Amino acid sequence: MSNTEEPLREKDRAVLACIRDGDNDVQQIKAATTLSKREVNYSFEKLEDLDFIEVSRPDGQVERIIDGQKRVFDTPKEATLTEQAIQYLQAANQDSNRYQNLSRDELVDKIHDLEARIDRLENGFESFRQQVLQKLDG
Repeated sequence: MSNTEEPLREKDRAVLACIRDGDNDVQQIKAATTLSKREVNYSFEKLEDLDFIEVSRPDGQVERIIDGQKRVFDTPKEATLTEQAIQYLQAANQDSNRYQNLSRDELVDKIHDLEARIDRLENGFESFRQQVLQKLDG
């Protein structure tokens, strides 16, 4: 199910970034973020459905230090990025770099333009809402 039109949540982007940076299993991602195990698992399912990651469940157990204590548990699910995810992350990085290269004045102009667009959209929406209400009342 490759539907890249569906926007990724910030949590999903955080999971992708962790996998890219080498924290590729549920426990490592949980430790590197503020996400719960349940949230990471949900993100794994969503990202796998979108063909952004491939998930595997290695056999055996792993020993790790968690909160200063040595723990042994079943090896957690691991994920690897697909080519689609790599391209997504590269495009997202290019988008963020686009603003880093702007001067302060250019950023201020951009913000003013965006605020004006938001005002026009809000006014248009309010006008549309009033028309709908009139149509429903009439």
